[in-house]
Amino acid sequence: MGGADCPPEDLAPVDAWLAQHPWSAGATTPGALVAAACKPWPSDKSMLIVAAAYAQDQDKGKNLVVALLDTKAMAVRSAFQGAVREDGTWSVAQGSLHIDTTPYDLAPGVRAIGVDVTSDAVAGTLVRDGVTATRSLFVADGPRLRLVLDGFVLATWRQDAGARPASSSATIALDPHRTNGFADLRITRTSTTAAATTTTTTQDRTTLVYDGAHYAAGASWVRHEVEPRH
Repeated sequence: MGGADCPPEDLAPVDAWLAQHPWSAGATTPGALVAAACKPWPSDKSMLIVAAAYAQDQDKGKNLVVALLDTKAMAVRSAFQGAVREDGTWSVAQGSLHIDTTPYDLAPGVRAIGVDVTSDAVAGTLVRDGVTATRSLFVADGPRLRLVLDGFVLATWRQDAGARPASSSATIALDPHRTNGFADLRITRTSTTAAATTTTTTQDRTTLVYDGAHYAAGASWVRHEVEPRH
């Protein structure tokens, strides 16, 4: 399997934690690691964010763990376990995971962790409605990281037969207004379509609100690429 963007000593406590908390299906071993990313927690350098994907003992997916690691104790403080679905148009490999530490201060004392997943597959017409990158947000909730935004689509690219390429990219910003205690998320999506001699760019804005458990998937581009472990 591919290497990792994390030194082995940072992954060892995560692997030890996973040995005590195996997946209910698609069990993995440390040797099944296919992708990893590590980044210090900006407000507390003793905390390290780790995202790692492992090959399952089944087809069509990678097991995913996102963890907050206490580097002084070298122990996992909070973690999320899930899976990233795969098919012929979407695959996870080394370089597919990215940690976003934008200050998503959703509420006083609550800062979300962003994890981006990009596909290793070549972008094309059939790539999950053109989706090439997603972002999920997690918040610490005791010993677990709770998924509050699931697989929000950051970027798309597609070219239908006989048509010019079309792409889009999105940004997420915090709105001063809160719903059920968490800041609303202001989404700005910029779409570009190429024509024979011109390029058309449009913007669409919408808002995602927190329903008390997660941000409701009110926009059509929200997909569930990351599956929480039940």
